[in-house]
Amino acid sequence: MSTTEKTPGQIAFEAYNESKGGRTYDGKPIPPWEAIENRGDGHGVKIAWEAAAEAAYAAIASRMSVVAHRREVGGGRGRSVRVLVRRRVRKGPRAEGV
Repeated sequence: MSTTEKTPGQIAFEAYNESKGGRTYDGKPIPPWEAIENRGDGHGVKIAWEAAAEAAYAAIASRMSVVAHRREVGGGRGRSVRVLVRRRVRKGPRAEGV
């Protein structure tokens, strides 16, 4: 990855930052991605954002494969992944086993 490309974690962090108006819950400014440092023990904010972005990507990819399969077998209604993801975000995550 070149130094000018943003990582998935950075893209997610910056989108979150923008959606919150650049402020934390208590009104403090959210620092830019470049100012955040990870701790030496393999934990930290950047690592957490990369993990969150990876999990979101995996969930979207999983839904895309389900939609693609439904279209291949002709059993689906042809809804786009965007509609499925938007609905999930609006309703929130499903309870286990539902």
